[in-house]
Amino acid sequence: MVLIPKTLVSVIDTSATPARVVSQVFKRYHKLKREFAVTTQPVNPTVVLEVVGSRLFENRRNLVFKAMVELGHITSNTKQNPAHHNPNVDVAAAILVTSLKNGAGLTQAKICEACKVTDVAVRMRLYEQYPDLVKTKVKA
Repeated sequence: MVLIPKTLVSVIDTSATPARVVSQVFKRYHKLKREFAVTTQPVNPTVVLEVVGSRLFENRRNLVFKAMVELGHITSNTKQNPAHHNPNVDVAAAILVTSLKNGAGLTQAKICEACKVTDVAVRMRLYEQYPDLVKTKVKA
């Protein structure tokens, strides 16, 4: 049985590869998927949370479970089609909210780096799901 990676991120690590090589790999990967009629499942945010959360929270397993609850809140309250949402952004937002509520001391930059998303995407997801946690400027 041949194992086929589910995402292109699992094929290559884009942080250490030149952009032209990455684009060539993307093209060939999609071409092979078309030719062999390979169907892939979308990435499950729960699996991503278990991997990234255990790395960020280290030995505090209870915080990973609390992040699971927050992830369920985020994914169930999406206003748009959830298929269009990046699961890594949902995971990063859940970890950030858990860190803020429980004083874990994780920074948004560290979380975004671990989840490989931008801080803007996480901030926008927080604006959507947790407007009371996000500090906004008061107009004078």
